[in-house]
Amino acid sequence: MVQTIPSGCVHLVFHRGENLNIQSKGLQPKNFIRGQFSTYGSLISEGNIDMIAVIFHPLGLNPFVRCAMSELYNHFSAEKVVRVSYVKNTRTFYLF
Repeated sequence: MVQTIPSGCVHLVFHRGENLNIQSKGLQPKNFIRGQFSTYGSLISEGNIDMIAVIFHPLGLNPFVRCAMSELYNHFSAEKVVRVSYVKNTRTFYLF
């Protein structure tokens, strides 16, 4: 078990191996955006862990998503990863 601390940053996570289990919230989705957290957490790994994580500076994800950061506060969302709009040239990139 690994203890996490709230960082104030948004994470974009892609699990390539087994998903991690968050002790109070259950199994993480395969790919997700994790908002800012205000509490500590406990991660439990089961099996082979292989992941890619992008950690954005505060407000660093804003140019890429069309939702308020308050929608991601204290939870993670797999739905927001499916379609990410890039505002500068109005193209849409699909991550899956």
